[in-house]
Amino acid sequence: MNLESKIYELSFELSEFIDKNDLQKLLGVLANDGVYAMWVYAMDKLDWKFSDNVNKMKKMVLFKLLSVISELDKYSLKKLDFDKCLKEIADLTQRLSILEGEIKELQKEKNKEKEQKEQKEEEIKNITKERNQKMNQYFQNLAKDLNKLLFMKELLEKVLIYALYHAKAKGD
Repeated sequence: MNLESKIYELSFELSEFIDKNDLQKLLGVLANDGVYAMWVYAMDKLDWKFSDNVNKMKKMVLFKLLSVISELDKYSLKKLDFDKCLKEIADLTQRLSILEGEIKELQKEKNKEKEQKEQKEEEIKNITKERNQKMNQYFQNLAKDLNKLLFMKELLEKVLIYALYHAKAKGD
């Protein structure tokens, strides 16, 4: 499949799960502030939350957007393995859940030392930081190569513009 037909396909896909107001805002942030700003804006405004279930995350709007970005990436960096990324995030989320459960147990058992609880809380901070880095790693890597960053920005602009046209054509 050539790039242009992939852009058409992805733009239609985006219009199916992101409403036209959000598409306009994403496009505005992308055009004015760049790819990373668009991603941070999407993380703030679109529906999502971490889960230990990869399939559950794939259904969330932000991760659907990330899936579209990973499809575009195949034409530039070839570094965003969407499924691997979600799997790593799910594994980290599962580890966090286990640690949080262990801390609750420690709080119940007053005989346990405070030090164990503090160690687990520190581990939670580290895993949370690692999980957050996983979410942004691709965009940090993309920024290291200006040509690829500008190419991705151009691709995303095209996809968002076409998605906006699709959304408007569908009407309310």
